This record gives sequence, C-alpha cells and structure tokens, in this order.
Amino acid sequence: MQLDLGVDIAGFSADAYYFKKKNAIAASPLSAVQVQDIIAAGYSPSNTVAATVSDDETYAVMALYNFGGPKIYVGYEHITFSNPDNPLNPGSLTIGGYVLGVVNNTAFNKERTLQVAWAGIKIPLSDAIDLTGAYYGYKQNSFATGANAGCSSTVASQCSGTENAASLVLDYRFSKRFDWYLGTFYTKVNDGLASGFLNDNTLTTTTGIRFRF
Repeated sequence: MQLDLGVDIAGFSADAYYFKKKNAIAASPLSAVQVQDIIAAGYSPSNTVAATVSDDETYAVMALYNFGGPKIYVGYEHITFSNPDNPLNPGSLTIGGYVLGVVNNTAFNKERTLQVAWAGIKIPLSDAIDLTGAYYGYKQNSFATGANAGCSSTVASQCSGTENAASLVLDYRFSKRFDWYLGTFYTKVNDGLASGFLNDNTLTTTTGIRFRF
C-alpha cells in the first residue's frame, strides 16, 4: 500500500508519502556452509539465495523552496522493520525466479527503526556555474536482543548507530550540452552502523565532463 501527496505554491513545493510492504525480502548470496546445506536439501545453488523477510512501514516528507536563484531542499524519512505477519518458508520463489533457500523470519524480534534526514542548498554563482552543498544524517535504534540488547557499539550491526555525510559539487556549463563538474563526499559511520567496517570514515572526490543528449 502506498499513498502520496504533493503541493506547489509559488516558489515552494512539498511532498509526503506513506508506504507499507508485507513480506519485504532482503536477499543475499549464500555462505559456503549454506551452499552445502542447500545441495543436501536438493536445491540448485545457482538460483538460490538467503533472505531476511520483514514487514516494512515508511513515511516521509520533503520540501523545496526556490528563492528565484538559490534553492533550499529539506527532507525526513522514518522506516520501521518488523517480523512478518506471514512468514515465508524455504523453497519460496521471489522476483527473478530465485528460490529462498535460507529464510530468516525473526531478524526483528525487536523492531528496527531507521531515521533519515537531509538538507541541501543550490546556489547559482553565475549563469553558467552552480555550487551545491548537502548534508545527510542516519540514525538507527538498537534492535539487538539477548546479550547485546540495548547495545550502542560496533559489537553488532543491530546496535544503535549513526551516519553523517556531507557533499559539495561545483558544476560549470561551458556549452548547451557539455558541463564540467567537481564533487567531494565525506561520510562517517558510528557504533552499529560501523559494525564490520575497516574504516569508519571516507572522503571521495571526483571530476568529469558530461554530455547531455
């Protein structure tokens, strides 16, 4: 089920949506041990995947204001993951004809909540040059159970955690169809969202020339 609503008034526009999905499937490759189990169960590893099944619910609101030059963007999204009301069994089919060989229907005995917020500004420095900056923030609750219940460290990906990211892009349009861009993007993950990472922060910079058809 999905509902959406939007409005445009002069230089202001806003959109909101609500989305609910039953039996959402997050598929992943089989581990070496799972492959052996799948073969023993009579399935072909070539079209069989491991799957985490959940009932998901999302709502979001986002807005834009155009000052006649600079533009400001803001948004917020709230996502929850819970155990499925109707669990799937091994052997179930999913999109693409893949078989769910290993199924986890209890990954969210405690509901997982992910909150995402972002804001950005686009400034025209001239008729041909734009500068865009943006910030993105993620916040996850602790949905771990057992010994890790309530954790806020990197001991498990189910621990509470945050991610912060910022980007900056300079775009120069030197003809109708060609433009040159230079952008940089910095991210920093903490606690549960950094679990399994070799580096908890990255800085990526890229440049290029683009042709628009």
